Amino acid sequence: MLEKPEIRARLDALLPLAEGFDRSWSFSAAGVEERALFFLPPTRPALTALLAAAEGLGMSEATIAGFRAALPGADALGLTLAQGGSVRLYLQYWERMVQRVLAGDLAPAPLYLGFKQFPDGTGRNDVYHCLPMAPEAEYRPVLEAALTGFGCAPEAVARLLEPLTPDRCIWTRTEGPGRASWLATLRRAEIPAGDLAAALAPVADRAGVPELLAALEEGAPLHIAGGEDGRKGAFLTFYVETGARAMTHFLDRLG
Repeated sequence: MLEKPEIRARLDALLPLAEGFDRSWSFSAAGVEERALFFLPPTRPALTALLAAAEGLGMSEATIAGFRAALPGADALGLTLAQGGSVRLYLQYWERMVQRVLAGDLAPAPLYLGFKQFPDGTGRNDVYHCLPMAPEAEYRPVLEAALTGFGCAPEAVARLLEPLTPDRCIWTRTEGPGRASWLATLRRAEIPAGDLAAALAPVADRAGVPELLAALEEGAPLHIAGGEDGRKGAFLTFYVETGARAMTHFLDRLG
């Protein structure tokens, strides 16, 4: 791993290349982990800068090789940094999924691939299988149970999920060693940030939630994820759209 100033320079180089950013808060019995993601186009400059940052952060050659091997067909790249020290590379295959659906193929298929490296140097690869047009019976009870179990207000949860119809919910199930989880993408449903904030009101004093609520004042909710992780157990994660300024502030706090 490089020295911090060089790592920071490589991360700063991603800022003007990114098409978007998000911040996320993952809650579990172990506490709360804050993370931030660079969302990049699959261009040569973006890929070069992304891999330079990953290498600088100490990501293993084997993990980077696996990421490179999966590049064909990807239409977006991602890099996530966590305050706990883990690093993740992502690939998205949205256009491939759209073509399958337009051809009438609604079978589950990979939408995202995740390549994660933990602070101890070990890694894990996750496959996010999208279930196109998943019925509400597939995802709504899962979301309701996760959110109310977290302490969210049931009435506010019902209002929050009302726009999340099968044609607007991008629902994935994640497979990986020691992991069984799900991810609901909310972007197409255009759920108001205020609706998620209202659902979170009963737990507003919980560690990490004030920062999440502050982010919702500036950005839209993007995803909710949950399930079981072999390292942290049961978890629930909220993702919020953010901008370059907030990303820079996050990098400043990482040191």
